[in-house]
Parts: sequence; structure tokens; C-alpha cells
Amino acid sequence: MIFGFRIASAAFFAFPLILSGCLGGSDGVENPKFEVEMRSQDGAAPLAGRIAVYVKDQNPMRDSVPLLEMTVPANGKAAFTPQQVDAAIAAKLKALCLCASPAIGPDTLLEFNLVAVSGSREALAGKYGYRRAANRAGFADLSAVEADKAGFGSITQSLRLGNAVTDYPGKVGGRGLTLGIDYLFVRGSPYKTEITGNAFAFPRLSTGIFEVVGVDRDSSAYFRSLDSLDTGAPEFSARDWEGIIFLE
Repeated sequence: MIFGFRIASAAFFAFPLILSGCLGGSDGVENPKFEVEMRSQDGAAPLAGRIAVYVKDQNPMRDSVPLLEMTVPANGKAAFTPQQVDAAIAAKLKALCLCASPAIGPDTLLEFNLVAVSGSREALAGKYGYRRAANRAGFADLSAVEADKAGFGSITQSLRLGNAVTDYPGKVGGRGLTLGIDYLFVRGSPYKTEITGNAFAFPRLSTGIFEVVGVDRDSSAYFRSLDSLDTGAPEFSARDWEGIIFLE
């Protein structure tokens, strides 16, 4: 922390890939994949719908399109592979005009969230990682290990979907108004909203507790709320904000 500001790269929020030339890890498993199952909140029934992969710090104000999206059939199960992630990263880089014929580097580390949707039900889950180092690639649960120390394995994840929260209200507070915040979003998700006066309403959210980021209309200044948004509360009220500097 420097004078109350966090330092980050603008590209980190637009499409935050972490690239490293020296990654350790296990030998991995053969044909690794990330398997996901969508079920009702009580776990009793599988759910059809869709699952989207969002880069952990993706800014939906700049780019709300998920890195990868899959249709989930009636049995509630879907899966994706390192090859699909590599292809999605290459397509995203090409869309961002970073290079005409993008290629995935030999050492790549990507942290991501999952957003699962089935009708009026929704869930957001995070702390997942994808790693490619030389000829090895795989997935890891980052809830118990640092990203750069994760192995190259497979993951099987069951997601319980509760009822989505719609038109969730809140206020940015006097400090937010002074800072000129015009929009709010939850990074690594599709959740975003515009502020009218002092008030806002997120059209739809998964149940949970989220960090909220504010941005001005020109996307030139970013701020992080020091209060978390808890959908279990009647509304969100931000008491203070911390500036985030993006280095171009």
C-alpha cells in the first residue's frame, strides 16, 4: 500500500494474465480437465444452464464477455480442458488487438472465477487457477495454495445454485459522490451497474459477499469500496473508498 493507493496495471484489469518464465509444480496428470456440476441449492437435483469462466480481475465495464462459456445439459455436468483455455486466451488476445496471430506463451498462469446460471438461479465461485509450463498444463484449487505454486491437476467442482438477487439497491455515499464515481462492478464477474444520483441497483447478483469497485465515466479513475457488499443485507452503503492507480 502506498499512500492509501494500490498499484496495478491497466491491462491487469482489462485482461489480467500472469506470465512467468520460472514455474515449479508437480508432474501433473494425464489429460487434465476441469469438471463442473450444477445442482440445486439443497443438492438434490441437477440443473441445466450455462457456466462462464471470467478472469479473476476482469473488468466488466471494459469487457463483460467471459473468457469461456459452456452450455450445461440436463444432467448438470460440463467440462473444459487446457486446450480450450489456450484457445480462449488466444481469441481474447486477438480481440484486444495485442497481436495478429496470438500464441500462448510456454509459461502461463491464469486465475479465474466461475459464474453458473440456471434460469432464476445463480452462483459465483472463485479461487481457481490454470497453469501451463513447457509441455505441462492443468488446473488447481487456489483456496489452499498460492497460484505460482499450484500443480497441474484436474478439478471436479459441484456448484449449488441459489436464487439470484435482483435489483439489489445501494448508495455510494458522500465520499463516492465527491470522487465522481459513475459506475460500480464486481471484478471477475458480469456484475455491473450505473449510479443515478447517490443510488444504484445491481440488476442481478449471485448471493454472497463481494468487493465493489467504482469507476468514473471516462474510466480514468478507479476506487475500491472499503465496505463489502453482502446480499444478505437489505442494501449496500459505502462509507469510504480507496483509490486504485492503473499504470498505462
